[in-house]
Amino acid sequence: MTTDVLLEWLIKSAIILFVLVTAVAYLTFLERKVMSWIQLRIGPNRVGPNLYGIVGDHKGEGRGFNFSAALKAKGGTWTDDDLNKFIASPKGFVPGTAMGFAGIPKDSERADVIAYLHTLSDNPVPLPTASK
Repeated sequence: MTTDVLLEWLIKSAIILFVLVTAVAYLTFLERKVMSWIQLRIGPNRVGPNLYGIVGDHKGEGRGFNFSAALKAKGGTWTDDDLNKFIASPKGFVPGTAMGFAGIPKDSERADVIAYLHTLSDNPVPLPTASK
């Protein structure tokens, strides 16, 4: 093996290792921020409702969960904008909600959570594209 080939192999290996470590760190972040209070896979509810397929679904309905009267009254479907507002401040977006989660103040972290919620579906709603 020549020095150039070995160097190329080491660089590619380092890049792969970096990507894997980043992915694990991201999943750990999601677990800390989100997994403690909701179920992200098909399965039973936890403290909050199962969020599998939540993007585009009706607010405060179904899922075998007893939603607060405030969330039931909010109506509509979970859009990216509404999810962003709710995740930032559940009690600010739905006054009277029973949600005990304080929210995620950082825009980029909310965007990561919403992007992840998009993946939790048999038929994912496409992420919005950047406006021109």
